[in-house]
This record gives sequence, structure tokens and C-alpha cells, in this order.
Amino acid sequence: MKRVSELYGKHQGDAIYVVGSGASLRVFPVDFLRDKITIGLNMAWKWAPVQYGITIHPELNIPEFLGVRPDSPITWITGHEKCKGGLTAEQLKFAEENFYFFNYHGKLNTQPANEPSDSGRVLEWVEKPAGDNLYVWSS
Repeated sequence: MKRVSELYGKHQGDAIYVVGSGASLRVFPVDFLRDKITIGLNMAWKWAPVQYGITIHPELNIPEFLGVRPDSPITWITGHEKCKGGLTAEQLKFAEENFYFFNYHGKLNTQPANEPSDSGRVLEWVEKPAGDNLYVWSS
């Protein structure tokens, strides 16, 4: 199983573009992103060329699990816990062989049961590399 920390420094000094999947992407000139290092969030791969993809819901966002082929290969980065809980045994095997994994529960959740968890909102993880931990703000 590959860990996200293995990617640290891979593109040292290069410009890296993070691409969301909001409505503004539909009017953005996506050709600008061609030949750039891009990290797509969730389903950004549907609208823009991305080399890396990050999601905490692999069962909902990764094209190989949706029966779709992306335009180009995507290196996926996700939480192993979510994969174990939401994928079939075959999908989990594929994920463990091909994806990079991160941790995102750094503290106890303080939100009510019907609200998104704040356990991955650890500011120190934004300020400097934090091993295999990634800051997560989910909705």
C-alpha cells in the first residue's frame, strides 16, 4: 500500500494547480491546464485534465469505480478507511495496488451527529508536511 508521503517533493519548485468541480470550471479555459501539474478534487476529472485526484469518497468519484474511463491516467489519493468501508473486495484490492493513501482523523470530532466531521481540520497539517496526514474540510 502506497502512502501520500511518498509523493512529497516529487514536483519540487513546479507550479501545481488545484482544480475543483464547481460551476466556475465550466467557463474556465481548461486548455490552460494542459501540460500543467494538476490536482483535481472529486469529479474535476470530468471537466479538466488532471494528473492527480483527491477524494474522501472513492466510491462516488473515481472513474474506474463508476464504469468510466478517464481521458488520461489519474494518480488517486484517498483515505484507506473510506475504501475499506465503501468499496467491494475487488475494488479495495485495486485501490490498495494503485492508489496513495492518507490519514485525515487528527482529533476527536466536535460536530453534532448530523454535521460534517471536523476531525481532519488540523491547521498544522496545512502549514508543513505532516507525514501521511492531509487536512480535510468536508461538507
